[in-house]
Amino acid sequence: MTLVLTAPANWQFQAGAGAATGAGNISVSSTVVTGTTITITYTAGANLTGNKITISGLLVQATAQTVLASANIVRSATSTGSIAGVSGSTNFGSLSQIGGAYVKLQLLLPGETAAPATVSGKTGTPNTPVAGTQFNVIVNAVDANWNVTASTNTIAITASNLNVTLPANAALVAGTKILLLL
Repeated sequence: MTLVLTAPANWQFQAGAGAATGAGNISVSSTVVTGTTITITYTAGANLTGNKITISGLLVQATAQTVLASANIVRSATSTGSIAGVSGSTNFGSLSQIGGAYVKLQLLLPGETAAPATVSGKTGTPNTPVAGTQFNVIVNAVDANWNVTASTNTIAITASNLNVTLPANAALVAGTKILLLL
């Protein structure tokens, strides 16, 4: 029998990473992990008590260039194994994206948008500021892949233009702060 699990949209498995083991009357003969599926081939005895399949060493990566909402790994319709209590929508694991360790600050000007997992960490073109007009800048504490981290560091903005009015030093809240410049 086979149990096939699929990666949710915008997520991928690392091919070759991960292995399944059986317990009770389940014996796993192979585990194949591709970018989109985990295929477990197994046999099961008649006694259902204590039966389980454990997957370990699985590596999962977000593929979208934005922070993703949580998603579930579910059983594929191509599975041939019949498992009590398992349907096509059974959740085999929830995925959620978290930022790594804080490594740098990101400054977003009006016209720019954060874009984690890209080379520059942002998209768009900064708007040209108009003299004497206030505008907001966003400061983010980010990891190596431009994901916002939960830093509470205090930041300060400096400028070489003597006519700009700068905000006071401020602490980041959950890794971000919007500052008003004039």
